[in-house]
Amino acid sequence: MLKRMLLIIGAFYIIFYPPVFGMHSLRIMGVVSIMYLFLRTPRLSEFFYVSRIINVYLTWIFVAAWVAIAILFNGSSLGYLSSYVNWLACVIPASLMIGNEIRRDGGDIFSIMDLTLQAGLLQGVCSVLAFFVPNIKNFFLSQMVSAEVLDLSHYGYYVNMRLYGFANGLTYAMPVVQAFLAVAAIYLTINKSLKYLVYVPFLLFSAIVNARTSLVIIGVCVLVLLVQRNAGSFKKMRRIVLLAVAGVVIVFTGISILQIYAPDTYLWILDGAGQIGLFFKGDYERGYFSYLTNSDRWIFPSGLSFVFGRGLRIIGNNSTGVYTDIGYVNDVWLGGIIYTVFIYYLVIKYLKILSKSEPNDVQKSSLMKYLTTSLLFSALLLNLKGYVVNLNCIANYFVTISVFQLFTRPRKQLLN
Repeated sequence: MLKRMLLIIGAFYIIFYPPVFGMHSLRIMGVVSIMYLFLRTPRLSEFFYVSRIINVYLTWIFVAAWVAIAILFNGSSLGYLSSYVNWLACVIPASLMIGNEIRRDGGDIFSIMDLTLQAGLLQGVCSVLAFFVPNIKNFFLSQMVSAEVLDLSHYGYYVNMRLYGFANGLTYAMPVVQAFLAVAAIYLTINKSLKYLVYVPFLLFSAIVNARTSLVIIGVCVLVLLVQRNAGSFKKMRRIVLLAVAGVVIVFTGISILQIYAPDTYLWILDGAGQIGLFFKGDYERGYFSYLTNSDRWIFPSGLSFVFGRGLRIIGNNSTGVYTDIGYVNDVWLGGIIYTVFIYYLVIKYLKILSKSEPNDVQKSSLMKYLTTSLLFSALLLNLKGYVVNLNCIANYFVTISVFQLFTRPRKQLLN
């Protein structure tokens, strides 16, 4: 029981990486996991696919070096390298540590899914507590402000309607991961066990009250689920009906709670749903989606900078005079078109390998295809609102699943 709780907390801090008493949790996880791996050095090849790990490290060191050259040539900030440093020194080692402990207990892909869902549930509980208990919300916010992972001068407008939870990326990456996990729980409810239904309301609440983008991700993942679903048995059909009824109850209960306790949040979500409706009606001139059709937001660097990048992103204050939060544009500004094509190729390559990682088990293979297809389409859309290939909850979730599935060796018996 204690080990399980530690694994859940570990997964929580890897994926959502909130601060720990003013300290960055990823650094703590990195130190602990590197010590863990060092103590197991004589048996690393028994526990892990070492050659695959070396290959991934060399690949991303090359990517980091490419960006470093762009930074040095253009006099930009070395802070843009922090994502690669944190992945290589903290996220991957910590994922190896947790993955190995799950394998020691004979775990498989369903085991890591259970763990990430439980971490998401913990985040959902944090969101619910922050929503109903202002003092808890203030405590979470004070911790993130003191650790400089949240700037209330930028997000102050949203304090009364968003920022419910305890995570890095409260207005973008965290709610997106929660949305993804919510539909994954629905998938598992239909195809594996009704117990996963318990996760859904907490995950949906945490997603929707923090980012309207999560509505789009929920829609995409549900669409993938519907397209992929196999001809169901009577048991599956009963579960689908139960889910539909539960969904109606959850939606109407959630609307009532928001109208009573957070009318500003309710109106903000309603406005977001209206903007999405305008988009599907073909109206691209109003709402957020007008942003995507604005040519001023699609300005790329010129000349050699288009090829090799300027070593910076233009999502915030910068010296270029250009501003956009469209990820595709920001990636080109950072490392050029060569870098951008290469990192997208890597992501698609890893997703393809993941999708074929369970060829001998129909149930596991179906799950992997659902997860990878949902991640692919979600990433393509999310890169219009921010940059996915960066240190965030979305990327950390992807790394956690990938490391477990591709780098840790399955074991049927407990190894000491």
